[in-house]
Amino acid sequence: MQRVKTMEKEKGCLHCGATRTPQWRAGPLGPKTLCNACGVRYRLGRLCPEYRPAKSPTFSRELHSNSHKEVLQIRSKRQMMGMLGVELDDKG
Repeated sequence: MQRVKTMEKEKGCLHCGATRTPQWRAGPLGPKTLCNACGVRYRLGRLCPEYRPAKSPTFSRELHSNSHKEVLQIRSKRQMMGMLGVELDDKG
C-alpha cells in the first residue's frame, strides 16, 4: 500500500507539471497524463508550449499565459524577434 501512495505523489501533468487536479485527463501519450486544465485545452486543439495554468509550478509570466489571446501575442512577439534576428544575420 505504501508503494501505491508513493507513486500517486510523483504523478504530474506531462505538459505543465501540476501534481494536483480535480480530474486527470487523456493526452497525446495516453489516459490520465494531463491535468484537467491542460487536458481540456488538448481536447480543443489549443494546447501549445506557451500555455500553462497560472497555478502550474512551471508557470513564468514572461514565457507563458493561461489566456489563448495572450498565448497568440507571445507567439507573435517570438516570430517578430526571430525575423529580426534573421535580418541582422543576413546584413552582417
